[in-house]
Amino acid sequence: MGMSSGLYNIVMFLPSLLVLAAQWIGLLSMGTFKKGGWRLMVAGTLLSTLAAVISIGFFLMRGAGAYTLAVKAMTIQPVGHILGGVLFAAGFIWHAFAVRSANEHLQQLETLTTAMAEELRVLRDGAK
Repeated sequence: MGMSSGLYNIVMFLPSLLVLAAQWIGLLSMGTFKKGGWRLMVAGTLLSTLAAVISIGFFLMRGAGAYTLAVKAMTIQPVGHILGGVLFAAGFIWHAFAVRSANEHLQQLETLTTAMAEELRVLRDGAK
């Protein structure tokens, strides 16, 4: 029972590690765009990482008579991942709004540039 329970815990922990890896990849791929919700995304990812590290630590200590700690880890880990995921999602939404706003501003500037170029062409053609 003990070995199969340990294997079950590892198998159940793998999806959260995949989500955590995706969060880190997303943060690192953002590069220099650290505006908007980036800090919130970092906080969520760090909280999820901390929950995973605590969970792994307690899982490894479970054979050392730390049953109470293992039970606490089973509570801390899901709560940490859920809160971390919520923070990351909120930061992601904030980041998406910032990117959308930047794209709208860029489009306005491109429209203005096109209009100014057309105005200059008309003025040059009228001066000839």
